[in-house]
Amino acid sequence: MSSKESIPMVKSDDHKFWKLDMLAKFSETILEEKERASGTEKSSSTPPPKWLMELLCSVTYMSSKESIPMVKSDDHKFWKLDMLAKFSETILEEKERASGTEKSSSTQPPEWLTKVMMKEKNAHDPKLIIEKRLHASDLSKVQSRLSMPINQLLSSDFLTDEETTILHEPAPDPVKSTRKEGSKIGVSVVLVDPLSKRHEVEIRRWKMGENWNYVVVCGWNNVIDSNKFEVDDVTVIWSFRYGGGKLCLALSPLVRESKHSSQSSSRHS
Repeated sequence: MSSKESIPMVKSDDHKFWKLDMLAKFSETILEEKERASGTEKSSSTPPPKWLMELLCSVTYMSSKESIPMVKSDDHKFWKLDMLAKFSETILEEKERASGTEKSSSTQPPEWLTKVMMKEKNAHDPKLIIEKRLHASDLSKVQSRLSMPINQLLSSDFLTDEETTILHEPAPDPVKSTRKEGSKIGVSVVLVDPLSKRHEVEIRRWKMGENWNYVVVCGWNNVIDSNKFEVDDVTVIWSFRYGGGKLCLALSPLVRESKHSSQSSSRHS
């Protein structure tokens, strides 16, 4: 940990980790200061810069809160710098682990979602899942499902481990079965449509073409019947938990293409 090369600088588009990136940058700066000082400053009588002392005090506090182990150095003057390097390495490893499994959005829930959640007991943990443009297949009564491509999800952690296990249970052999490739059973959820009407539906995991999707089935046709959906309507799908942890999906008020609005205006003129 004696050189700045030991601490890789990681920039992230996930704003959840901005503090980790900041700490990594601080660590790099301090290690540069240590490297410079160790080559030019042999006396311990010169005090370190004020900014460095303030940062070290902050890191000492953080390390005590996070139980980061102490790292000893042959150069006792810089033992706190070694500790910071170790601390940075630990959290960057944690960031790398988390970024591989989590795409959670830090977006605050919109007002309409807050109103929906207020109607449920102990509603919590809102997550932005996907901005979904409705296709003809989503509105087909024959196909009877709403697809959410997994590679387009904005949050991949809206399911519990137990729910994920259920959805990854393989379906019967597709050669011997008419079922689509994917989960043969679903996770029961409540869906609140754009008109704030509740529906009992299921989420399943299907492979459609080359891509895996979460699909809303077993009740999606009832949602279609209750709403005047049109092809290319856009809705934002959120999830939250309520009660003892029951999963709920909520569809935002629809955003319709401008051509629909202009047609509507011409009919009323």
